[in-house]
Amino acid sequence: MRAISVTQSLQQLTSEPRLYDSDYQQWLETTIQHLREGQYQAIDWDHVLEELESLSKRDKREISSRLTLILMHLLKWVHQPELRPYYGNRWINTIDEQRDQIRRILQDSPSLKSYPPSIFDECYGIARKRATKQTGLPLTTFPGECPFSLEETLNPDYMPASS
Repeated sequence: MRAISVTQSLQQLTSEPRLYDSDYQQWLETTIQHLREGQYQAIDWDHVLEELESLSKRDKREISSRLTLILMHLLKWVHQPELRPYYGNRWINTIDEQRDQIRRILQDSPSLKSYPPSIFDECYGIARKRATKQTGLPLTTFPGECPFSLEETLNPDYMPASS
């Protein structure tokens, strides 16, 4: 009986990495089961570590993406006031949703509160270029330095005046 369990464990050790590639959901469920049962020798640790590293980057990517989107819509709000009757509500709704999602991420992971200030200028540069592409306005329409502070950008009650 002991030989069977050792053989089964060896099969699990060699099959888990393949399971990760062939059926991710099943790999997750199997890994969770192994952890709950204390079967640490059967866990595909290389892929577990890979997934944990990916998770640690996910929220940062999400904050960056959402911050860029807020800045882009704020720029359109300021520099295209004539389009507010048509698109203004959509811009406001998008800004509100992105602010709320960033707030939720930071609530769940307070250690990320220092991250938005570290990427703010980079996000503004990207938002500026995207606003140019979306609006057809020259890049020089949008200030080279962000006209909004991070606090204003994330403030649920802030909307800038027209230029």
